[in-house]
Amino acid sequence: MMTTALLLLIPLFISGVQSTTEDDLAQGAFEGLGCTVTNPRIDNIRLSNADTDFFEVRNIIERMERTLDESSPTRDTRVRVNVPRDCSHVDSTQSGVFSIMPSECDEPIQVFCDMETDGGGWTVIQRRQNGAVGFNRGWVNYEKGFGSKYSEYWLGNDALFWLTAQDRYELRVDLEDFQGDTRYAVYEHFKVGDRGTRYKLILGGYKEGDAAGDALSSHNHAPFTTPDYDNDKATTGNCAGYFFSGWWFTNCYHANLNGIYRPNGEELDVRGIVWSEWRSLNISLKSTEMKIRPIQIPQ
Repeated sequence: MMTTALLLLIPLFISGVQSTTEDDLAQGAFEGLGCTVTNPRIDNIRLSNADTDFFEVRNIIERMERTLDESSPTRDTRVRVNVPRDCSHVDSTQSGVFSIMPSECDEPIQVFCDMETDGGGWTVIQRRQNGAVGFNRGWVNYEKGFGSKYSEYWLGNDALFWLTAQDRYELRVDLEDFQGDTRYAVYEHFKVGDRGTRYKLILGGYKEGDAAGDALSSHNHAPFTTPDYDNDKATTGNCAGYFFSGWWFTNCYHANLNGIYRPNGEELDVRGIVWSEWRSLNISLKSTEMKIRPIQIPQ
């Protein structure tokens, strides 16, 4: 039986949320994703004025871009030439940073491709390894993505939607603790809904693993929650605000791979990087990678 990290009386911590900085931009935190946003309406969203202004400006730009596309007799597809749709289509046997472009997008994005694990072809969507990048961020940061593809990063919820909408993907989660022990878990299906669903997690069955255990299935169908946008099931506060991270929180978690990085794995308040079915709620992990690959790998 899994021990759930429940919220009883939790204050709403938002002051520690990291905003976008020039350093983020220098690291490629907001790489453009030229896709038409589906269902952009968000009901009852509670964001700061700055974030609200961001959405309004972006929606205006998107409408202008769609108008230009519709007025053009033919759409310029030159940018798509030789750009793979995900890492399974990358023509390389070496892991590294590559440009990909989901099928409904107009501009490429950079991702780290794991071309070695279990046959390769994995698109890495999340990585933690040393605490260099803070994950206590707001809705807009998690939507657009942040960090460096060469170290720690979150690919971005918008990119996750477009990636997982084009094919049927499996998910692999690689875990390492501070003793050097490693485990992994594989799920037979992974999909993220669009912005209108608040990037809801859609997860297939737990397929296999190296004794990592299934800590993610309880988050299935949960919308994404950040410290400044509460979508969880907790009735006494915001899970993301309390645990200083964005995640598919329920009430509150069995897994949270975006928690606070704890050097040496010391965990005092279950706010760390946790996969409860392996190292319990009391031990924070050293490194994690979430990666996806089409179930049918191209030959």
